[in-house]
Formats: sequence, structure tokens, C-alpha cells
Amino acid sequence: DTYSMHIKRANIQHIIYPIRDRFIPKSISDYIQFIYSIIINANHLNHNHILVHCMGGMGRTGMTIVCLELVYEYIMKNNDEQEKTQKFIERFCHYPFLLTNYCRVCHAISNVRKARRGTIHNPLQIIFVHEFYARLKSSSYMRQIKKILERNENLLSNNQDE
Repeated sequence: DTYSMHIKRANIQHIIYPIRDRFIPKSISDYIQFIYSIIINANHLNHNHILVHCMGGMGRTGMTIVCLELVYEYIMKNNDEQEKTQKFIERFCHYPFLLTNYCRVCHAISNVRKARRGTIHNPLQIIFVHEFYARLKSSSYMRQIKKILERNENLLSNNQDE
């Protein structure tokens, strides 16, 4: 189709992760892998820009950008053990309050809302992002995710060699 043709001409890598409108991803594990691999690939390919969009540009887009920010920060601070643990306030649901000075997720949501007013207001998506962050902060969970990503990368490199 025309859309795909324009994307290829502009040298843009188009990756689709389907999420129903006003909903959340079906699997946190898959979504973490998806977000993590986008950031790693963008760094390897020296891409400085990532375009995220959905039909409305508010809920799913905002949720994805918040998750991208959290994973990017996780990758950049991977060697800092102190940053790997969650603060007490981050461990319980404080929706609808945005505790930007105390909660990293709330701070990320606030950052996205400054760039695009009205984004990520769906309680389901906000709670999802908090759970996403809790999993991101779990070292045992992230070890499993990294193993899966390494296996996938090995499979891809083996298929390219053949």
C-alpha cells in the first residue's frame, strides 16, 4: 500500500504492535520485550528518533512513550544498583493522583502530558504502566526477559547466516 511505500522511501523502520483502542497490551512480558528491543535496535542502528502513533494519539501512544522512557532509563542506569529498587510509594496504586515528586511512573506520565496535553488518562493504561515499571524493577523478571531477548537475537543471527 501507499503508506508502506512512503515509509520505505523515507528509510523508516515500521514496527506494529497491535493494541485495541482504549485498552492495554495482552502481555506485560511481550510488551517489555517489544519496548526493550526497540530501544536496543535504535541504539545499534544509531537512530535518534522514534515515532510512536495510534489512531487518537493519546492513550496507547502516551502509554507507549511512558514505557519507552522507563525502559530507556532502565538500560542507561543498569549498573546502578540503588536505582533498581522501587520506592515504597511506587509499590501501591495511588491513581488518580500523580505523585510526580515521589513516583517515577507519575513523573514520566507528567513529562508526556507536558509534551501532549490530555494524553494517558485511561485508568487501565495508567495502572498497566505502574505494573510494567514494577516488573522492570524486578531483577529476576528482567533476567528472564533478557534471556528471551538473547535467544531471539541468536535465532535471528543464525537465520541471517544461513
